[in-house]
Amino acid sequence: MTDYQVGLTVPLLLVATSAAAAEPQSYQVAFVHDYQQQGDAKKLHRLVSQQVQFDADGVLAGFTDSQGPLSWNASTYDSGQHTSLHWGRWTRGIIGGTGLHSGQDISGAEGVRNSFRYIAGVVPNMPLTDAATYSLLGGHTGPTAGEGGGTSITLLNQGQVELTDGGDFASVSLSLRVASGIYNFSSPKLPVKAFGFSADQPIPTSGVLCIPGCTTYIEGFVAGAEGAEVGVAFSIHNPALSKHINGIAAFQRD
Repeated sequence: MTDYQVGLTVPLLLVATSAAAAEPQSYQVAFVHDYQQQGDAKKLHRLVSQQVQFDADGVLAGFTDSQGPLSWNASTYDSGQHTSLHWGRWTRGIIGGTGLHSGQDISGAEGVRNSFRYIAGVVPNMPLTDAATYSLLGGHTGPTAGEGGGTSITLLNQGQVELTDGGDFASVSLSLRVASGIYNFSSPKLPVKAFGFSADQPIPTSGVLCIPGCTTYIEGFVAGAEGAEVGVAFSIHNPALSKHINGIAAFQRD
């Protein structure tokens, strides 16, 4: 098993944290979905949890959301791992547990579009004090996007994250290709608080069919020892499409 891997995996064994750890590690978890959750209109989320579980292949098998535990026992596609980061796409199953997102059926025919996309990373062990630049891991760090029409081959073309002002702000730029064409966005400087950052206002986004204007929201975090990695979940709204373009991007420090 290499540091970077992408593939189809099925949860086999839950592993919470290292047996040598005195206390469970805290993880930032960002996730995005297309389904409408009763009681929560948001479709893009980020939270911190110590109740994070991975299977033997490093695939996310469960975590605790705002109301309780979630579990996943079906297939996970486009999974990958790099040092402290884990990402993938839950699809074609029902989310278990008792948390807010439990009971969601994402087993419809258009699995790519209906997927639950996640990225999780260990909270850094020290404050951020330096500027840094991060580049994409592997170029195509699935899952990337699903749009209103079903399965499509998607790529992350280019991307970068910059931490500035002693690590107090983060800027994210990304270019991706989906079935409808290429989309590009670049965020303003976003405040970094408790190692996480969010776009509270829509980010102007260029792309095909964006005549009415496309916009993007992101949730991201700095992860790993000394903040060596960054995870980002994004959701692009194109009024010409029936569904948002959702994706995950993983970065490592240059």
